Amino acid sequence: METIFVAVLFLSFFLFVFHGRAKYYLTFVLFAVTAIFAVTPAIQVIVSGLQVPYTYSGSLTGGINIVLDPMGALFICMIFFTMLMGLLYAPGYLKNDHASVPLTTRSLHYFSYLWLYFAMLSISVVREGMPFLIAWEIMTLSSFVLVIYYGKERTIIQASINYLIQMHIGFLFLLAGFILVEAKTGVPGFDGLKVYLQEPGGQVAFWLFFVGFAVKAGFIPFHTWLPEAHPAAPTHVSGIMSGIMIKMGIFGILRIISCMSGDYLVPGVIILVLAVMSSLYGVMQAIFQHDLKRLLAWHSIENIGIIGIGIGAGLIGLGMHSPALAFLGFAGGILHVLNHSLFKSLLFFSAGSVYAATGTRDINLLGGIMKKMPMTAGLFLLASMAISGLPPLNGFISEFLIFSGLFSGLASHQVFYIILFILSIAGLALTGGLAAFCFTKAFGITFLGNTRGKLLHTPEEAPVGMLLPQFIIGLIIVLIGIVPMFFIRWIGTVIVTSFNTSIPVDMPMFSGRLFGLIGMISGLLIILTVALLLVRKLLLSGRSIKSGPTWGCGYTAGNPAMQYTSTSFASDYAKLSSPLISQKQHYQRIEEKDIFPDNRTYEVHSSDGIKEKVIDAPGRFITGMMRRLAVLQTGKMHHYVLYALLFLIAVLILSLFNLL
Repeated sequence: METIFVAVLFLSFFLFVFHGRAKYYLTFVLFAVTAIFAVTPAIQVIVSGLQVPYTYSGSLTGGINIVLDPMGALFICMIFFTMLMGLLYAPGYLKNDHASVPLTTRSLHYFSYLWLYFAMLSISVVREGMPFLIAWEIMTLSSFVLVIYYGKERTIIQASINYLIQMHIGFLFLLAGFILVEAKTGVPGFDGLKVYLQEPGGQVAFWLFFVGFAVKAGFIPFHTWLPEAHPAAPTHVSGIMSGIMIKMGIFGILRIISCMSGDYLVPGVIILVLAVMSSLYGVMQAIFQHDLKRLLAWHSIENIGIIGIGIGAGLIGLGMHSPALAFLGFAGGILHVLNHSLFKSLLFFSAGSVYAATGTRDINLLGGIMKKMPMTAGLFLLASMAISGLPPLNGFISEFLIFSGLFSGLASHQVFYIILFILSIAGLALTGGLAAFCFTKAFGITFLGNTRGKLLHTPEEAPVGMLLPQFIIGLIIVLIGIVPMFFIRWIGTVIVTSFNTSIPVDMPMFSGRLFGLIGMISGLLIILTVALLLVRKLLLSGRSIKSGPTWGCGYTAGNPAMQYTSTSFASDYAKLSSPLISQKQHYQRIEEKDIFPDNRTYEVHSSDGIKEKVIDAPGRFITGMMRRLAVLQTGKMHHYVLYALLFLIAVLILSLFNLL
């Protein structure tokens, strides 16, 4: 197996030699070969529920231990499926770029796609510090190359560099954590962390690792790279970055939690509070966005928060010795990792189809797209319902588990935790309501009504190659909603083997009856919906259908500009949220003296206060300092000789007074 993996890595360099479609075919073959040897044992581990991890030590790799446990196996399956769907979607999306994108850039794109896949697979099974960090760095660099694919635009370059810098800040935290653990215990990697966390003061290493992984995941306040990088990348890359790559941060957090053996309450409370803030702040910002992909990027932060709520509740359950709270929290959080990888990649793929067909991502210019792209509109609507947590789809199941866990926590006799769980329930409920509001806006303004602006292209339905992966994802979204217990059992294996807890079989929902009932109701709802559509089709089959303008209540001078825009749709919400999120208006006022004013434009943008204070303000300060110091760079040789002389004098003085 090791020899085959090394051979695949070597063959990936031939992407720079192949031409045309051969590049894609070679990428697909190498992807498939790797999947056979990675996914097959992963499925075996999940299905069999192995309690003892499979360990492999290779000769070519210098004896690196490769441990495949149920948690790593679950993430390997998610990595494979998400990246497979992206790979199927990519040719149709990139076909129009062949004339404008150099051959070398396309080769580097597919090469980086493969290496991102290899890196994430490696992260899922490697336990030692240095190999883990190498795989983590490869993941960062390869995803950076994928983001900068359209690198001619200044905004894309800025977003890519910002992403790279912040990923390396997170990398430094991980490096510090591994160094600290090995220095204290003499055992490298996560095995050493398991020993170190049992010692007094072990929480220092936990938080070093948590910050490093939280930067990748996009928790507030480590999120500022995410709304910039996702819109900058090609759509299939945005889908895999949001669908699975940021989840490697969640995987890292779950891995360090699996190394803990006590003191769960404090980390659980902090993660739960941070997660509620992330979910609310993410969805509140998403509502203001006009760029469809940027809107989806903010929802990634929201859903990372929902996952974090489950993880935080699970940790508190471990600390309170409550198997129900622990299992429901972790089960909901981990299932939401899977669910989010599905509906978020589907949303990005559908948004990419709209962009490819219209040439714009600004929903204020769109409208009426459903008439030209009914399949894409239906798939986007399906994913919008799923991400809003509506039955009978997968998002409802994972959020139901998390809600159930939080409600079970109310049985605690400690006032602090009762208040904490009540606030968390309210935060999660508010998040779901705002998500439904946001996607009502996104779907309605994008696909319904009439076109609001002049488009670069006449919209046409996406080709079969782009629709096929979306239909596959949509099918699984529905399947999880109908037969949830099948997937929860798999996740139960991960929880039992990773977090020192057990399945609370005495609870009614774990007998299978509750989820069986939910699945049956979901299936009946789907059947009823399909039946109504068929009846409608039969009733209209013998009639001629006429279309015309919407009735304007007697007003006949209406035009598309009078429809709701993204800004007007959320205007009342903007007033309510103004204490937390401010909006910046850009327009030129019409004065009384302007009898015949020129054309005016009016733009509204929401501001990310955290980004402005944490990233932009220090950046401006450092830039200002550098500009002041630039006066020393005169370009005159005698000045530079003087600087060297002053430096030597300073060293001499410090040495004389034993200050060095």
